[in-house]
Amino acid sequence: MNSDGTFDGKVVVLGIGNPYMRDDGVGIYAIRYLKENIHLSENMVLFEETTIDLSLLAQFEGASKIIIIDALKAGNPPGTVSKYEIISRKDPLVGLPNLHELQLYDLLDVAKSEFLTCPVVVVGVEPKDVSLGEGLSDVVARAMDGIADQVRRELKHE
Repeated sequence: MNSDGTFDGKVVVLGIGNPYMRDDGVGIYAIRYLKENIHLSENMVLFEETTIDLSLLAQFEGASKIIIIDALKAGNPPGTVSKYEIISRKDPLVGLPNLHELQLYDLLDVAKSEFLTCPVVVVGVEPKDVSLGEGLSDVVARAMDGIADQVRRELKHE
């Protein structure tokens, strides 16, 4: 965050997850891993959040890039690290699902159409176990280096 309380020109790396639901907490564990294992430049800000909503995303208006790390079920083998770019919808948004059930893409789509002009990238990690409990499954814990590598690649494109 800048001294004026804005994120103008900053790269925001946001780890999302519930650390009490095993692999669902991968985003939070990844931010902790990044803090210890990569060089943080002055233009980079790391955040841990258990939930994501529009008010959280709105505070990042003016950021140069947002990188979100989250568990993402895409049908890949557990521990697979994938990158997705969020692009603005070409057609106007004409309806929303129940606001209490908005998925990550829905939130990002609304944010991109309303106030986020920067690139938004999601680093998704395929979970193995999202049952109640603390700690990542072994296969997802081993994905931390891959997550860090993907974040480094995104920072080079900055």
